[in-house]
Amino acid sequence: KLLLASRVTIADLKPASPLAMSTPASLVTFALCLANLGAASGHFLWLRAPSDDVAIVTFDEKPGVPGKPFFLPMVEDKVVLLARDEVQHVRNLTLKAENTTGGGGQLVAKTGVTAPFALALAATFGIFNEDPKKPVSLLQYWSTVSMVKDTDDWKKLDTWGLQQGLELTLRQLPAGPECAMQGDTICISALLRFGGAPLAADASITTFAADGTKTGITISHTGVTTLMLPFNRSQPSMEVYASANYRQPMPGEYQGKPYVLVDHWTTTYARLMLPEFVDSLVV
Repeated sequence: KLLLASRVTIADLKPASPLAMSTPASLVTFALCLANLGAASGHFLWLRAPSDDVAIVTFDEKPGVPGKPFFLPMVEDKVVLLARDEVQHVRNLTLKAENTTGGGGQLVAKTGVTAPFALALAATFGIFNEDPKKPVSLLQYWSTVSMVKDTDDWKKLDTWGLQQGLELTLRQLPAGPECAMQGDTICISALLRFGGAPLAADASITTFAADGTKTGITISHTGVTTLMLPFNRSQPSMEVYASANYRQPMPGEYQGKPYVLVDHWTTTYARLMLPEFVDSLVV
């Protein structure tokens, strides 16, 4: 078991940190922008690590797609991104906004980590009441990227407990009777945890291909779910995204405004590899 002399997790962050809520005006602007764009399903924070030394955060409906640049200021100051690997203890990464060649915007950070490592993001967006007919909610974003060299590394990452919110990880499983490649699909385990423990409540998990195409929706009941994902066997690896939603019935008050539930949205990113191309399983 790994023990940290000075342990910092996202749960330790206070409202005065970058998790501070946006102003009512920005919330109204956000809701109006989404309505104008027809984004009925809303925008989410997507975290990915295309390489070990860089992390990219996008804010859009689709994963991995840089959103409109004018959306970034609505979340930029709210995002906290932590990193941890075997060499270095938990540290807060600095995100910088940048424009992409396609006219989008994203947040980028240098990670300075080597596998196995974990990245954990948190952002409290604010009191959200886009539909007066629905309960007032506190909108909370989470995202996690975990990179391992072999399946035993998951024990280390789980011990670190970097993400204390709603955490979704995709774990490639060894081939076996209950989980094996079948034709053009690959079997993985989706672990959904809340506060460090498997979420024993109904929650939806949606998976996406690298281009943002939705590939499936599954309901998790116990926090552990087996997923079958499409896999192009002509390629040695693939990128996959997933999101999950859990509406926590917990009335409270934030910045003087009441809410009746916390609407948790979490996302994750993984790089999956065919077992015949590598001896270890990389997730």
